[in-house]
Amino acid sequence: MRIRALLLSTLLIAVPAQAQPTGVWGERGLATMPDARVGQEREVEIGTRLISLGNLPTALLGYGRFTLMNTDATLMYGIPGHAWPMLSLKHQLQRPTRENPTGVAIGLGMLGVPANAGIPGSNLFVTLTRDINTRRNGQDWTLFSAHLGFRTDLSLQSRLMGGLELPLGQHGSATAEWIGAQGSESGYTNFGLNLSPLPSLSLSLFSLGLPNASLFDRGLAIGASFTGVLPAWSGKTASVPTPAPTPLPTPAPSAKPSAENPASKTPSVKAPSVKALPSAPVSPPPPPKLPLPVAEVPSAKAPLAPIPIPSVPSVPSVPQESAPKPPAMPTGTLIGRAVDASGKAIADAKVMLTAPGAAERHARTTPSGYFTFAGLANGSYTVSLADAEGRAIATQTVTVAGAPIELTLKPQAMARLKGQVLDAQTGSALGGAAVAIGKERGETDRDGYFDLKGLPAAPWTVSVSAKGYAATSTKVTGGSPRIALSPLPGSVSGRILTTTGKPVAGAIAQIGSLRAPSDAKGNYLLSNVPAGTHTLTVIQDGKTLLTESLRLPPGGKAVKDAKVREAAPVGRFGMIGGQVRNVAGEALRGVKIVVEGKAVTILTVTDETGRFSVLDLLPGEYRLKLEKGTFADQEAKAQVQAGTLASVDVTMRSR
Repeated sequence: MRIRALLLSTLLIAVPAQAQPTGVWGERGLATMPDARVGQEREVEIGTRLISLGNLPTALLGYGRFTLMNTDATLMYGIPGHAWPMLSLKHQLQRPTRENPTGVAIGLGMLGVPANAGIPGSNLFVTLTRDINTRRNGQDWTLFSAHLGFRTDLSLQSRLMGGLELPLGQHGSATAEWIGAQGSESGYTNFGLNLSPLPSLSLSLFSLGLPNASLFDRGLAIGASFTGVLPAWSGKTASVPTPAPTPLPTPAPSAKPSAENPASKTPSVKAPSVKALPSAPVSPPPPPKLPLPVAEVPSAKAPLAPIPIPSVPSVPSVPQESAPKPPAMPTGTLIGRAVDASGKAIADAKVMLTAPGAAERHARTTPSGYFTFAGLANGSYTVSLADAEGRAIATQTVTVAGAPIELTLKPQAMARLKGQVLDAQTGSALGGAAVAIGKERGETDRDGYFDLKGLPAAPWTVSVSAKGYAATSTKVTGGSPRIALSPLPGSVSGRILTTTGKPVAGAIAQIGSLRAPSDAKGNYLLSNVPAGTHTLTVIQDGKTLLTESLRLPPGGKAVKDAKVREAAPVGRFGMIGGQVRNVAGEALRGVKIVVEGKAVTILTVTDETGRFSVLDLLPGEYRLKLEKGTFADQEAKAQVQAGTLASVDVTMRSR
């Protein structure tokens, strides 16, 4: 009787919420198989089952289920052949979302109940739920849900479970499940039908199979349940207990003055002063009849609350002037629905509720798009609807003043941009490039195409980056832009060896106009090599020793070892190389350089990167003269040694 009283009292204070399929034993799921779903925070379900199972006597069961911190706790009494109440626990490890519609849960079922024909008994279970969805006309639809799991009893014997759930629009679902063999028991099948004639009311019918019995030898169970959400506990205790008003599914109309409601004409009533008490105690007149249950507040200084609000604290027979005013109790309820631009329900979407100085609250929309926030204190709240990436796509501000509030969250139509990213050098498509517009992020496919949705109105700044390419930002006003990225230069390195494996020092590795000598260990390094296919040439003392082809990816590093014949361990000649810049550090192209030695004069010009090199120089001292247009002439000296590079970097100043 105490359990029944507790369940009935819970039923009175819960705010109606969307009902969900529940199994025979009060757990969310199919007939006897739990699924991987749990209720929303503080959700409560009160229900009953009339069950006839095998040789067991027909029994009337009752149960209550409560959800807290992603965990369902179910208490059931009246199980056939078991005198004590049963407890089941289920914790959701992974919640299904639109992007990943797979849920995972673990739990302990029917604790303390011995196994019997068709009754699982104490068990440990793991379940997985996968929603099979489709998208039509911009709306997600669930075709069916597949369930898979296993259950282990106290003897560590396991049985597999599998099932299918077929939604019947917004008014229920049909289920079929298979419970596998366990020990000496054969497998069996169960069928179920859940209907919701009202959003918070669920009616259930189950056809139950029995172990080691034929398909037609079956049990039967019928039941009904109510689903609601308990108000949030504020953590404060009022000095005078105040009964909470019964929550309403729709906003209550404001009370209007009338002959049958004269109290509504009076905005406030002053509390009597202590000094004005009569000599004999007089009972206060009965409270006026109001549209909603009310009580009066003991306060000598503050007037009574206006009549139309849902609850007013009561006045004791002898008011006290020093009595403190009790704090406002949370009584408001917000009921909303999320729909898309075409008016269709948005299921399993995240809804956020925020208020100044209060913790953020979250809820998930039902398959019909509904959501509920209960136990709200009076004040202003912001309600936001988030998309799959957590971005707010619809927001409303509401004011709670005691009465339930209804609202609809409808996201505005958002812009969309499609385009392609290409290699600026080759014109080929770039797959895997990162594309961003504000907070929106995307990636190109293998053909270089990208598609960004949920954008504000144009124009946009499109930022694109890819490995090995210089990042770029482009302003776009619409259309299908083609954005080109320039490949970054890379490097080529390696060792120059003889066919016997000895290092060759002083050999020249050359790609185009880039040259680098090998050191005493035969190592060479060519930097700032453009991406693409190149020819690597190895030269020593004016003689070409090797020519090979190589490919360098954008921004890549290629390692190419070269084995040459008829190479001297150390070359007889050296080289001079370097770079010419202005005072701002910018490379100077086309600088005329005259290199003078004892018996040689050589003329060279810097390339587009300001670099130059002179090969096949005998060891000795050389003088360099640099000339370019408006820049003052410069001179430099270099000491050349056999098999080495004499590096000369020059800064030219304007005249």
